[in-house]
Amino acid sequence: MATNDFLGLVSSIFVLNLDLASDIAQLVPHEVLLKLTSKQSMINVSKSLSGKCSKEDEELRKAARIVHNTEHHLYQRIDQLEMAEGCGIPKYFGGIDYSTVLDTGYFLIEVVKDVHPVRYYDNISMKAVSQVLESLARLNAKLISNRDLLSNFNDKICADFSANNSIRGGYGIERCAAGFLSIASRYPNLDREANLLASFAESDYPLLCHWDCHLGNVLWAKDEKSNKWEMLKIVDWQTVHLNNPIIDVCRITFSALSPDDFGQHLESLLHLYYKTLSENTTGQLPWKSFETMRKAYDLVFPLQVILVGYLLGNETFVERQVSRLTDSEKSKARCSIEAKLHSYVNYAARCVEKYYLLQKSTHARFRFVNECNEYIAGNSMLD
Repeated sequence: MATNDFLGLVSSIFVLNLDLASDIAQLVPHEVLLKLTSKQSMINVSKSLSGKCSKEDEELRKAARIVHNTEHHLYQRIDQLEMAEGCGIPKYFGGIDYSTVLDTGYFLIEVVKDVHPVRYYDNISMKAVSQVLESLARLNAKLISNRDLLSNFNDKICADFSANNSIRGGYGIERCAAGFLSIASRYPNLDREANLLASFAESDYPLLCHWDCHLGNVLWAKDEKSNKWEMLKIVDWQTVHLNNPIIDVCRITFSALSPDDFGQHLESLLHLYYKTLSENTTGQLPWKSFETMRKAYDLVFPLQVILVGYLLGNETFVERQVSRLTDSEKSKARCSIEAKLHSYVNYAARCVEKYYLLQKSTHARFRFVNECNEYIAGNSMLD
């Protein structure tokens, strides 16, 4: 029997209560979470971001197949290698790849209890965000220690998504740049920064990257009395591929932390990520020192703001975030979203000024991108 079913952005999710024979019950719990992805799922994504869907059926099927199979294969491989412990990844119990005949695919994972729903207006505590960074670092530490395993992840799990990154149409470079510029019309005081950030492009780095690791793709617990947050699991791995691991660090820090915590605690969180990575691997780290990793964060940060930051300046997206609130709650939530937007746009603009504007050459933009690539391609973990 399925209960508590609800619709996610990309998938439909059901909690199944299973009546199992005693021998099977030893392997699979009586309650599991069923995640189902279909062509309709991708229509929902397009409508939620832009209010419409103009894609053809075959394009939607392809997108559904890629995002489902990418996540399904990750859970399968993590389970086979017994890598989930300490990495914040839900336990996997089975599933099937996307079928073009049925126009759907599904898998079963553990049910996580006591989850507190979050939206972009929520501010997660530094301690809980640090738990996410430690989990991400432990996962990549295991792969750094085994380069053959890292190559296997690329071939078996990530290749399909990596070759079709454009399937996330709302996140394509050109469309993101255009969308990001809409911030300037909504917030005139950010006009200069928005125009600067819209001129940059994305880069690659071959370690495992969730790529969509914002606060909404983490399951959190919250004690309402003490207002303490705790990370439970990192979910929605549909876009995992080999890329720059700093992308995930950027996205969780700027989406989850309040502007005050971001300003006060970013340095200590980056130290924690680097320390956890170095203490849990026998392999060579992607960076020669913490200082080089710290600089990499500032180089990558503006590029990530271009790709996802403009959503908080998108009226449709913001209204979807606050739609279930009362009028007084909506006002407060919008203020929180705007504060986050201003915080990371301003930080990104400062990064651009430091590594781009201060270079007096007319080719400064290309020097900035080349410097990004030095940290990205130059320290490749794969030959």
